[in-house]
Amino acid sequence: MKTLLVLAFASVAFPQSGPPNVTNARFETRAFSGDLSAQLRAAGPASVGPAWFGYAVSSLQKENENCCSNNESCGCSLEGNRSDRPAAKSSQPVPLEGSNAIAILFRVNNNTVEKIRGFSLACPLDAGGLPFIWLTGVPA
Repeated sequence: MKTLLVLAFASVAFPQSGPPNVTNARFETRAFSGDLSAQLRAAGPASVGPAWFGYAVSSLQKENENCCSNNESCGCSLEGNRSDRPAAKSSQPVPLEGSNAIAILFRVNNNTVEKIRGFSLACPLDAGGLPFIWLTGVPA
């Protein structure tokens, strides 16, 4: 019983943040290797052409639920070539309070970081058909 209470407390005190809701992407999850720079240059789709990499970071404020700066309420296009169709609705429940984590995204092309963007984990994202690699276990 004590072990169960400790595990329950740990899951609340140190929440694990999953990936954002990403559509129109070749989605892949990778474990963090210990060197972010090397991870972004690692062999794979990013070394051949453009790709998005992302991971979650803790946030002190719970007011980071905005999705896009251009007031798109149904999702954001990472590549700027948004079609007339709305982004897919998130299958995740809508939290009543703001999240304590945000997604940090890097657009990598030819082993060079071209863009860095931050989004709420609740924001539906359209990756424009590019690879999207979600890194897990990235330390603060």
